[in-house]
Amino acid sequence: MGRAKFVKYEQEKLQSLKDSGAAPGYIELYENVLTESKAQANLGNVDSAIGMLNTLSVSNEPVASAVEGLFLPAVGILIAVAVVLGFMFIRGRGKLQYVLLIIEDQIKDLEGLTLRASKVDRSISSSLESVKDRLKSIVGL
Repeated sequence: MGRAKFVKYEQEKLQSLKDSGAAPGYIELYENVLTESKAQANLGNVDSAIGMLNTLSVSNEPVASAVEGLFLPAVGILIAVAVVLGFMFIRGRGKLQYVLLIIEDQIKDLEGLTLRASKVDRSISSSLESVKDRLKSIVGL
């Protein structure tokens, strides 16, 4: 087989690899070796060029799998879910901190009200004190 026929055969094989869905990395490697073998042939190293093309002969070319095609979208979806969950966590935590701050302010107001009520009526004062203690136990003070 002459050099021109061999190169044409390899170019046809490259196109058939692209059409059959071979792995992109293998196609890129195939193209690089084919380009280098053409350069070697143009320099007059025909035997070297044919030897390079012969190294491309394999029985089963690697085929791109569906998993490779789904990898990047799956990673993108996982990142998006993590960002949304993180945002929801921070937002929920912010709301919780705000509610705790309001309850702590109300406990302080209740302490002042309890002090004033103790001067008027002891039963109201003890009721307010028990409410204050329950709120403190809820907040964790």
